[in-house]
Amino acid sequence: MAGSMVLCALLLNMAANGQLTLVWTAFNDHYAGPGTSQYTTAWNVFGTASGAPGNEGQLMDSVTGAVLPVRLTISSSGAVNQGSASGAPAPGTPAYEVFAGFIDWGSDDKPHAPLVNPGAAIDYVFTGLDPNKRYSFVGTGVRGGSGGSYALRWSLVELLGAESFKPAHSTGAAAYTNGLPATQVAINTG
Repeated sequence: MAGSMVLCALLLNMAANGQLTLVWTAFNDHYAGPGTSQYTTAWNVFGTASGAPGNEGQLMDSVTGAVLPVRLTISSSGAVNQGSASGAPAPGTPAYEVFAGFIDWGSDDKPHAPLVNPGAAIDYVFTGLDPNKRYSFVGTGVRGGSGGSYALRWSLVELLGAESFKPAHSTGAAAYTNGLPATQVAINTG
């Protein structure tokens, strides 16, 4: 499962008169680069390596820049190495549609691609969430290689600790759920 680049977006939706109303959206880029939106945070698994701000902090509203009450903490267990390059999702893909304009996919020499070795894990923990509101989490990874073992690079993503949830995974060859618990999805990040 080596080769994943983990990025995330957290969206808060609140029920209002029976309909869902978007309250805020927050994006986190693994490393900020020239293509990262000014209101996107850059917390990452490597802490302050290569000029990053650290592995934890408050999220920001992607439209207003307001600091949100939600805190993201990223940690790892096992061997997670720093890959020096990554790719971008192809236009028209679900990842492109969600993250374009907010995330820099690795246009510089920073370690944009955490290489998650077998048996290792990266944890994203959100605190400050209101249990009376609905949240939607969208995450992706793109290593962006070709040939060799790149087509075989899959990452297992699992939701833990949610009081309730409704899976809404992308469909197609890049996401696999067959036989996995509802809390899991495997994504091809090669």
